[in-house]
Amino acid sequence: MPMFLRTAGAAALIASVAACSGDISGGDLVSAGRPTGWIEVVNAGVTPIDTILLSECSTFTYGFDRLPDGVVLYPGDSYTFSVNSGCWDVAAGLTGVDDGRLRTEVRAGGTTVVNAA
Repeated sequence: MPMFLRTAGAAALIASVAACSGDISGGDLVSAGRPTGWIEVVNAGVTPIDTILLSECSTFTYGFDRLPDGVVLYPGDSYTFSVNSGCWDVAAGLTGVDDGRLRTEVRAGGTTVVNAA
């Protein structure tokens, strides 16, 4: 189970993404004709998570928040995303407070559990 590396605030992360030119969406989570798997982000910390950024490792930006509007992961909560199998960059945190980032591998048909703390 991958663990998050602690980094600077999520607000700075989002601001840096917004400053990039070109496609800053982070790309599609699922592309037609490619094998898929899942990333399950678990809030293993004590702070709520209101932002999760996901992008394939080959994409130059983490992209936009992938959580649906109004969804917040409180300690112990989780959210699962269907994604293409392969290498993914994941960032999760509380906007303006803190975030963690990691790079992980998703196997076709498998679930990769990411503990965000």
